[in-house]
Amino acid sequence: MNLPLALEGRVSSWRCSIFEFDRTTINRFSGNFISSAEIKDACGGIDTLLYITYDFGSIKNSPNGIELSDNASPTTISIALLLADKVMNHHPLIISGSYNFKKSVINAAISDDLPISFADQNLPNLFIHQKDLIENMAHLSAKSHVEYINCEKAFAKRGACIIHAHHLPKWANDDPKKFFRAADKYEGCANRRYVEIEFALPNELTTVEQYKQIIAPFIDKHLNDHYYIFAIHEKFGALSNGQHHPHVHIM
Repeated sequence: MNLPLALEGRVSSWRCSIFEFDRTTINRFSGNFISSAEIKDACGGIDTLLYITYDFGSIKNSPNGIELSDNASPTTISIALLLADKVMNHHPLIISGSYNFKKSVINAAISDDLPISFADQNLPNLFIHQKDLIENMAHLSAKSHVEYINCEKAFAKRGACIIHAHHLPKWANDDPKKFFRAADKYEGCANRRYVEIEFALPNELTTVEQYKQIIAPFIDKHLNDHYYIFAIHEKFGALSNGQHHPHVHIM
């Protein structure tokens, strides 16, 4: 799995350093910890700072685990998760602290596609199955929106996707998330990372091949010079006597 290069570099170069610091000048710590049952912390119980920033939060080691400051940014949380996974030998991670901290941990793990596991397997379900969070996550990044329309990972229980396909450059290796992760990285937050087209398919059609006969001419006419993915969804309307509503998402 390809991790964000910035995170890889910061985690691979970490080391425990014992030094004095003025606790009044760093970010506040209020008991938000990452640990594991097998290995509690990163530095043998030493109370020391591991990663210091004033604007994006800090990470320190303590006998109770790897602790994050209250203002830790998503990137800082991802760094801490990768560090914990490395020093704790990939054991499932125990997350303790405030509700907002746990929610931020789950968001960071999903957004950066981190290869970690949690001791409490129900922890992600406390957050990712909430409707508002699901909808927000779908638009956090182009990669997350791929997972959204393909009903993958956090969006798997939506269950509406019946088929998906793509046309991508060779370097993407038939991996839509790799392609759109590059859009997230190189286009930047202020630029358009993808365009989505969504339209309904006739209710009278009942098979995937029939749906494709509608979609293929549209793609040939309008997207012939573009890379794209598409996913066909088939939902049943709660207010329409169970009538199905097939439609397609194209990114």
